[in-house]
Amino acid sequence: MPEEKVTNIDRQNREIEQMAQTDTDLETVVPPRWGPASWWRIGVAILGVLIIAVVIFRAL
Repeated sequence: MPEEKVTNIDRQNREIEQMAQTDTDLETVVPPRWGPASWWRIGVAILGVLIIAVVIFRAL
């Protein structure tokens, strides 16, 4: 049963890619999602950059 779902999703993705001629067209068919999951990733990335910067400045 799970394999069937994956197969259906793969087929749908291929159909969407074929309908879209460019990346812009693809975004109109499947718009990028900016949900809560994206915000925590951005926060973790910023925190990581800050930690790296502090480590570099302490090493100097």
